[in-house]
Amino acid sequence: MADYIKDNLSRSIPGSSSAADEILKYKGLLDCGAITAAEFEAKKKQFLPARSARDSGVFGPCSPASFP
Repeated sequence: MADYIKDNLSRSIPGSSSAADEILKYKGLLDCGAITAAEFEAKKKQFLPARSARDSGVFGPCSPASFP
């Protein structure tokens, strides 16, 4: 059953849903045990753009970069 679900999700039409929708689908698969945490993280990286440390909130909302 898990293979069937994974196969059908991978055949979804690109652009037919948002990155958030796709991530939620894979989160559901993770929650029901159909995929591993590593597979979920790989899919998340596939759908989310790469972010730098500056963009990721590592420095918090009052980072030195936010001041003129």
